[in-house]
Amino acid sequence: MAIREETKLIESKAIYEFDAFRVDAKNRLLLRDGEVVPLTAKIFELLLVFVENHGRLLTKDELMQRVWQQNFVEEGNLTRNVSTLRKALGEDAKSHQYIVTVPRYGYKFVAPVKEVRETPAITTIAEQTVSTTVIEEEISLPAIMPAPRILSSTAEERKSRKLSFWAAGIVAAVLLVAVAGLYWVRSPESRQPPLVARPLTTDPGFEGMPSLSPDGNYVAFIAGGGELHKDYDLYVKQIGGGQPLRLTSGPAVEEFPAWSPDGRLIAFVRAKGDKLDVVLIPPIGGPERKVAEIAAPDESQSIFSWNPPYLSWSADSKYLVTADSLSWGKPSGLVVLSVATGEKRQLTQPPQAQNDGNPAVSPDGRTLAFVRVISIGRPQLYVLPLTDDCRPACEAQRLDVPKPWVTSPTWTSDGREIVCSAGEPWAGTKRVWRVRVSGSGKP
Repeated sequence: MAIREETKLIESKAIYEFDAFRVDAKNRLLLRDGEVVPLTAKIFELLLVFVENHGRLLTKDELMQRVWQQNFVEEGNLTRNVSTLRKALGEDAKSHQYIVTVPRYGYKFVAPVKEVRETPAITTIAEQTVSTTVIEEEISLPAIMPAPRILSSTAEERKSRKLSFWAAGIVAAVLLVAVAGLYWVRSPESRQPPLVARPLTTDPGFEGMPSLSPDGNYVAFIAGGGELHKDYDLYVKQIGGGQPLRLTSGPAVEEFPAWSPDGRLIAFVRAKGDKLDVVLIPPIGGPERKVAEIAAPDESQSIFSWNPPYLSWSADSKYLVTADSLSWGKPSGLVVLSVATGEKRQLTQPPQAQNDGNPAVSPDGRTLAFVRVISIGRPQLYVLPLTDDCRPACEAQRLDVPKPWVTSPTWTSDGREIVCSAGEPWAGTKRVWRVRVSGSGKP
């Protein structure tokens, strides 16, 4: 038994390649041109089933059985996950070069897929042994080389060398003093020790979409998937200790929690076919309350499916701002939801073929930051001044960020700057930027 277990540990798992993508089954990663494409555990499972069965028509029942196994899910969950996977792969609404839908039956992955096998672990160990041997031989070479002979050394030469050594020592000491002086004259903030990242959660599977409580002592997040194929539910955890408290259960997928500024409620969205329910729940658990129903993002609004924020509270905790489309295929604008009544009213109306999303209300409630997709591959950062009752005070203004792909805005605590993710379209490294709301200064 022990031998069989050891053998299993060194067996390699397949890597699949198609176009610019690489699917690493062992490490549960999708890469595009070497850059990681973020996927939830369920979306990755769906992709893995597709590439393992490329060229074969898969029924909806077969896909749901393979991905969700014994858990009961609605067909709308599969449809939405396939749509999200298409967006992650960069498919547009007209051309399906990877996943083809067969109406009333299922799906087929049509892109040519090449299977690559990793080098077994035993080979890697052998290579490491060879490398170590070579290093030891290189280190031992100087010991067997003849030592260079000193042909002559007069007293004057020895004196000259001694003076040179003293001069070099003085120069080094001056440089050290200068560096130390520069260190100590810097501001105290610049001399603070570096921040240390510590794991907050350790369960296998997906854990993400975090939202901090107003006092900074708790975090709400979504977790699921893993080897046990757990449902994607809402959890709350105390920072610094304690076990996470699960607030929701069931096969429906919960996403994008947002903690109210007064700390009394957590808002989140729940997948419901081509719709999303906006739901409220107390942070200690208890009965849920549905506020409204909104349209799930379609393929023209792809970036909003996986980039937070999706919900944002007004400063007085009376309203929620989110994205919604008044009808299928129409541009997605931002709407305001009354927490008390569920009343919905339009906040932004993007031009035709443009979409708004990723809302973030400032700490004082007077300004809304959001993302407007002005063309394919060009989501940009905008700000909209607000009145006390969360209505537009004037026209939205675009803020300059020197990269064409901007997502996930959030505010600094003083409300003077917006922090966002920005980079090149579709591929390349995304970086974090700070942008002054006033528009002054370089981002």
